[in-house]
Amino acid sequence: MNAALFVPLAFFACWATRRPLPVLAASFVLSGTIELVQALTPGMGRACDSADLAANGVGAAAGPRRPGCGCGPRQGAARRPPSPPPPASPPRRAPTAPAAGRSV
Repeated sequence: MNAALFVPLAFFACWATRRPLPVLAASFVLSGTIELVQALTPGMGRACDSADLAANGVGAAAGPRRPGCGCGPRQGAARRPPSPPPPASPPRRAPTAPAAGRSV
């Protein structure tokens, strides 16, 4: 259940920012903060559990990999080969002086 809660969070955050690594890092920080609050709040009825932290991390990592996010691998996008260099122009001739006896 914990993993399922972080999938949409990470998906939409990645979709909005197009940056999966900061989203993943922020999701781990958020998950750790949630677990820390659960550990420090008495009478909450919840226990701090490292398995919850791991499950949240799995959900956060799965969110950006969902299709449509734009952060996962590009499907069907083949790399184009580099374009060939432009053709060389013919060498330019140096200007010549007019021949003797000719008027220009």
